[in-house]
Amino acid sequence: MTEFSPTEIRAVVEDVRADAVEFLCDLIRFPSISGQEREVVDCAAARFTEVAEVERVPLSNSLHDDEDYADAVPGLEYGGRSNLRLRVAGTGGGPSLLFNTHLDVVPASEGQANAFVPRVEAQRVYGRGACDAKGQVATIYTALAAARRLGMKLRGDVLAHLVVEEEVGGNGTLAMVRAGEHAEEIPVPEGKEMTSGGLVPIDLRGRLAHQVGEWGYVRLEARSRNRAGEESRCYTNPLWFRITGP
Repeated sequence: MTEFSPTEIRAVVEDVRADAVEFLCDLIRFPSISGQEREVVDCAAARFTEVAEVERVPLSNSLHDDEDYADAVPGLEYGGRSNLRLRVAGTGGGPSLLFNTHLDVVPASEGQANAFVPRVEAQRVYGRGACDAKGQVATIYTALAAARRLGMKLRGDVLAHLVVEEEVGGNGTLAMVRAGEHAEEIPVPEGKEMTSGGLVPIDLRGRLAHQVGEWGYVRLEARSRNRAGEESRCYTNPLWFRITGP
């Protein structure tokens, strides 16, 4: 395998930057809340065709019967919906690397105007999903595009699952697990604070942070008359509470 210097890699990533920003802005424009992801899946599929093999993995209503199905939003149907599976084939004999992230987003927050109108300010992209997790999708695109321009050949396959319906229980990833996949390493890019684990996406200045860990969650049902909020943002969400145990 040919080795490339950090300087060479940074230069190619810089060349890809404008395309990646354009792609991220395109993704943000789709209000792809869970169950309404078809257009953003089409957009992602078209863009990733430039850098990888793209396979649409259809979903079916048989998912409702899975013992691990999360029915957080009653009435969701799966006919006509799909995840994306990306693959860049390796030369053989090396470990495979599988990224998993999602294309759905939570709805706009109360009082948030133009949530799905992207804007770029001070080398940062703003808009619903820029952090969770369309920015991660654009980061994967950046990595694959840069590797392609460098002519980089890895021994193992590089794979990515771009799934739907992560925000309401993870059923998109459940469908991919049931479809079957194998990889030695599975990074899960997720846009949370550094204390929460996962990968924080590269901002436009090229900074990347990484932690090893997994949140996990406790599933429960509650009713409230308060306003909705993102469950991971405890400091701004009036519905957030902590579950502690031994």
